[in-house]
Amino acid sequence: MCTMIRPTPIVLGLSLSLATASSLLAQPLANQGFTADLVRGAAPTETAKPTLEFESGSGVSGFGGCNRFNATYQTRLVRQRVSRAARARNPKRRKVETVQQLTFSKIGATRMFCGKLMEEEQRFFGALQETRRFRLRDGVLSLMDSRNRVVARLKPGVAKEEP
Repeated sequence: MCTMIRPTPIVLGLSLSLATASSLLAQPLANQGFTADLVRGAAPTETAKPTLEFESGSGVSGFGGCNRFNATYQTRLVRQRVSRAARARNPKRRKVETVQQLTFSKIGATRMFCGKLMEEEQRFFGALQETRRFRLRDGVLSLMDSRNRVVARLKPGVAKEEP
């Protein structure tokens, strides 16, 4: 005698929510837009704030302050050891942490000339290229380099472009 097991709605619902949770972990930035309020320690010019718009795939586009740009991005969750020195500074820190990695491909941009704004734009593009990690807290996206220094901070939403 053979009995057939039928999936119940509870099991199907659980498996769907687990699949959704894992895709959110894999692409936590997808379909979100941000506007820079700090790039390498300085606030961008009010009339030319850089933006980042993450697509559902691996594409990212935006405004650098003068030119539109596009690139691809990749996120990963990675477990890494925390140094003894870092744990000595913060005793509550665990020996192993999960870090959210973020890298951008080479950036392609339009070629408009905008004078002094181009220096700010190059600073922003440089910050994107140095990005190795990110933190998304209360909607604010912090991009960090390999030494965990914030190279750019972006607020949710996309500001209007004014080159």
